[in-house]
Amino acid sequence: MMKRVVELVVKDVLLTEVKNQYPYVDQVAQFLASLTSELSGCQFSGKRDNIEKNLEQVKNKMEQLGENGKTKAIGELDLLFDYMENACTDAPKKGGSKKKN
Repeated sequence: MMKRVVELVVKDVLLTEVKNQYPYVDQVAQFLASLTSELSGCQFSGKRDNIEKNLEQVKNKMEQLGENGKTKAIGELDLLFDYMENACTDAPKKGGSKKKN
C-alpha cells in the first residue's frame, strides 16, 4: 500500500506543474522514487480491495480539487513520512500514532 501511496504522490503531485512552486520538489521526488524501489520487496498485508478503493477516492478527490488538492497533498507529506517511519520502526517518533500490539 505504501508503495502505491508514494507513487501517487510522486506521479500525480510532485512531478506536475506544482514542482515550479517549491524549490526542493525534485529532491523529494527522487527520494520517494528510490523509496518506492525499496518498498517493492515488502509483502502486502491487508485487504487489497479496500485499499485500492481508498486510493482511487484520494486520486479522484485530488483531481476534483485541482491545484489546491496538489498543494494540500504536499502540505501533508509530513503525515506520510510520520506514518512510514512508524510503520518501519519499533517506536513512534514525534508523537506519532504507532499502533500497539
